[in-house]
Amino acid sequence: MDDSLPATPCGLVAKSVFNDTFTLKKVEDDGSTPEIEIIQKDIAWDSDIAYKFKRIPTEDLPGD
Repeated sequence: MDDSLPATPCGLVAKSVFNDTFTLKKVEDDGSTPEIEIIQKDIAWDSDIAYKFKRIPTEDLPGD
């Protein structure tokens, strides 16, 4: 086994995606509760994108 390749999990659990939705609100002095914007871009560390979760060519995947 080549330990230099990233893990390529398979199965139902590996294909599941969280789709929870969150709303943040702040209680102001006047009692109003404006919604706080949640920015969902650029949230992954560069090292995770480059190494941990990088896409690998299918020809590099281990065979059956």
